[in-house]
Amino acid sequence: MLAGLLPRAAAAAQLEFLPIRVLVGLGPVATTIQVINHGGGTSNLQVRSFAWEQGGDGADNYTRSDEIVVSPPMFSLPEKETQLLRIVLRTKPGPREQAFRIILDELPPPGAQNLQFALRVSLPVFATPQGATADLRWSVSRGEGGLVVEARNSGAMHARISKLTLASPGRAPVEGKLKNRLPYILAGSSRSWTVPLQSQPGSEVRLLAELDGTQLSQNLQVGS
Repeated sequence: MLAGLLPRAAAAAQLEFLPIRVLVGLGPVATTIQVINHGGGTSNLQVRSFAWEQGGDGADNYTRSDEIVVSPPMFSLPEKETQLLRIVLRTKPGPREQAFRIILDELPPPGAQNLQFALRVSLPVFATPQGATADLRWSVSRGEGGLVVEARNSGAMHARISKLTLASPGRAPVEGKLKNRLPYILAGSSRSWTVPLQSQPGSEVRLLAELDGTQLSQNLQVGS
């Protein structure tokens, strides 16, 4: 869940964030995130919230949003201490899950003269309607560099694919490379992987994937 990790000073704070995937509900009751400083000095952090969408090509798009409120928006965290972030959803969830990102930027200490290593952490936040589920439809086709596997989510909730391989008869599984950085497939969106495996159109391959902690196994026919 760490995004945009840049070099930082040798005496950097050692930060932990719990949980790393946040589920929020409607109403005044806040959801909380713990930010724990395990050592390395005081850390100064800024918090911003964004609406999160995925484009037709699976690219992640962020837009500043006031639909969720995070408090405090800026704080200093001494080492060996914990800060609670409170998150409140200001809009009612619709029939499809709403996705957000909370981005925490570590700021250089006041008066810093030299280049500092800055830490950016991006945490996913989901407002999920009751009873919503993901519904993935898989396809595989020939592409540049091998086979291209696409997962399209026609459900009302996100899915997370942590590992994906393809295997043709008599051959060992070959791991796919996610074209996009994040493994989440938002509701109504798609993701694609390139697998360096050659196969003729109409032939059958075996898909193996880890979907939200469970194993998926499915036969797919290669398209043109």
